[in-house]
Amino acid sequence: MRSAGPWPGRARRWLATERGRWAAWALVVFGLFSIAPPHAPVAAMARSFTAGTLKLDAGVAWLGLRAYFLDDGDARRYDAYCQAALGRPYLRYFVRTAEAWRESFRAGVEQDADAPEWTTAPAGPPLAPYRDYLVEYPPGFFLWAMPAALLSPTPDAFRLVFGLFMGLLLTLGVWLAVRLEKTLPPSGLEPARLVGWAALGALAMGTIGERRYDASIALLITLALWAAFTRRGALAGVAIGLAVGSKLIPGLAAPVLALYYASERRWRELATCTGVAVAVAAATLLPLALAGPAALDVLRYHLERPLQVESIYGALLGLGRLFAPESARVVSSYGSANVLGSLDAIARLATPLTLAALSGVYLLTWRRLARATDDATRRLVAVQGTAASLAAFMAFGKVFSPQYLVWLFPLGLVLGARSGKRAAAALLALYGLTQLIFPALYPLVMQLLPWTSALVLARDVGLVAWTARVALRPVPPAATAAAPWPAPREAA
Repeated sequence: MRSAGPWPGRARRWLATERGRWAAWALVVFGLFSIAPPHAPVAAMARSFTAGTLKLDAGVAWLGLRAYFLDDGDARRYDAYCQAALGRPYLRYFVRTAEAWRESFRAGVEQDADAPEWTTAPAGPPLAPYRDYLVEYPPGFFLWAMPAALLSPTPDAFRLVFGLFMGLLLTLGVWLAVRLEKTLPPSGLEPARLVGWAALGALAMGTIGERRYDASIALLITLALWAAFTRRGALAGVAIGLAVGSKLIPGLAAPVLALYYASERRWRELATCTGVAVAVAAATLLPLALAGPAALDVLRYHLERPLQVESIYGALLGLGRLFAPESARVVSSYGSANVLGSLDAIARLATPLTLAALSGVYLLTWRRLARATDDATRRLVAVQGTAASLAAFMAFGKVFSPQYLVWLFPLGLVLGARSGKRAAAALLALYGLTQLIFPALYPLVMQLLPWTSALVLARDVGLVAWTARVALRPVPPAATAAAPWPAPREAA
């Protein structure tokens, strides 16, 4: 007697297809991550919990479960920046001059963005970003946030629309990664398997993938490589220029792309890509030039940032409290949780170690490109070098915000899935550990409890180990000679 009929078997077969796995991806990214409630009831629940007056019932339990997917701090900041520039009502907390922020940080008192003194400002003349108020991000940020702001009458609406937009960009990044993989040496990796890993990876990564604008960077980096591999130099330049104008740091991957072009002696395409990238980045960064002396406030803001609690150095200082409990403490400033204390001079190691790691990645990438015997292998080396350069900045920089890992998502999936189940599962474990650190355990991480610092250190060291094992692994000789582009790759 059959107990379940043919449907379970059909469902399993459908989920094994590429279409079925894309459906699983959409269910996570556009379904699960969209159940977050509005901000106000969650803030009220938190206040009741702190006051000891919270009464637990089914409604509160459901609200608490949905609240895990909220994480709207940065989205409210994005919305305030955009609405102030449009002359609409905005949240005062996020719209201040650089000096006002520094005064707040010097006071050393954590402020509540929902406090009465930070009520919404009425509509008025548009304010000039960078000149009239500090914006933490380069001007390219507005390209990704302003469309959602124009469509959103409230911060809650902005968070929803913006999240769906970032989910779409991340989807395009994974879609492009599937096509990017087809330009690499044959590996036997089927598109359905790569999309399946992506769906699991989205679940492991959590809402951070669509609550920050870093999904745009993941797409642009993947697009730049795909365009270079398919001889679209101008498009590669547009992607690199937008990435630099939107976040600056992704420019660290540009040297790898230049080395790839040089290894193939495609000098005209290199010149085209470089010229377009410089022009696009300059045009994107133009609002800084119009801000006058205040333009440098963005750079000063980030140079003044202390060690972030999730950096490898912050984790070491947290563990150091086992031996000297008063040696470090956490302060909320510069848009993050940072570590201060008697040993925070360790921050001086961040710049030389980051430069050394990046230099090592570039040198190794160039040597491997020079030894490669076919175009497909050089493409794989370029993907590996790009991923490794991003990972080097994350692992050794003084700031390791969880959203940085979004940049690595499409390329990391390609490299991990090509390397086998263990490598792909290890990458997903890093994303899962990051979600455990933020947002699940972040209140405890901010207390610098040694065991939470150990989790952070495990994630940071794990990223270095994964990069060394997967993103910098030697490329074996191709099983079959790769067909010249754009002829389709033959099966191994």
